[in-house]
Amino acid sequence: MLDFVQSRALPDFCAAVVNRHGSAWPPTEDQLARDFLKHFGIARLGSYDALVEWCGTVGIAVSTRELPHDLRGFNYWHESGMSIVMPINGGCLISREHTLFHELRELLDGIFGYLGHPIGDRDGLESRAEQFAACARIAIVVESSKDFFQFAGDVKNPLGRVCAYGLVGALTLVLVVGCARVRQLEVQFEAPQANQST
Repeated sequence: MLDFVQSRALPDFCAAVVNRHGSAWPPTEDQLARDFLKHFGIARLGSYDALVEWCGTVGIAVSTRELPHDLRGFNYWHESGMSIVMPINGGCLISREHTLFHELRELLDGIFGYLGHPIGDRDGLESRAEQFAACARIAIVVESSKDFFQFAGDVKNPLGRVCAYGLVGALTLVLVVGCARVRQLEVQFEAPQANQST
């Protein structure tokens, strides 16, 4: 079973998910994302560079190359393991972590299939991968915001503390909404750049 993968990390994770959620299969994408972050450590997956480095530790080769504009990334299996290809510089700055999580989710789907527990049909994989990526990014934002709420709580001045809580809350809300709507934001972000280059 999956003898060609370089690391047992992802197959072992998927087997643990099957054991945990087998009686109510399949898990939701939110459950899967939370299990993923808890299993591998949310702190190791919080930035694009950290995520690329983590991929290397679990046997996923991440490379970059020039891709068609409508292709944000892709993944594939080969005789020596798994690979993810991202655009040069990771692609759009505001969505590159999302895209990498999306590609990871698609690789997980293949492993679940090998384990005899596919999560769904291939037609729904793109939307499931988008949900997984959004859920993972939202969980990371929420976890990261806890430190900022702690700092806000340490402000001595009562009015300053209220303002700090408000600022952290507003920023967290904006980031969560951004994670949920990243593809719409990506289009808006890239449109002015495309106009400038023509």
